[in-house]
Amino acid sequence: MTPYDQPEGVWIHANHYPHEGIVMATPYANEIEALRAANATGIGGRVVFVPYGKDLREVLNG
Repeated sequence: MTPYDQPEGVWIHANHYPHEGIVMATPYANEIEALRAANATGIGGRVVFVPYGKDLREVLNG
């Protein structure tokens, strides 16, 4: 898959806890920026691609 084949959406860095849900989700322009943010926090989190129109909870729970 090339970057041109990727559906439109946004990369996010998110912290998600099973009992508390999404406690933080920050959008970034690309995967590299999101990964840098995740590494910089020291607490990790998930970096995922969220296509436009998709429910964030569905993406993080899937």
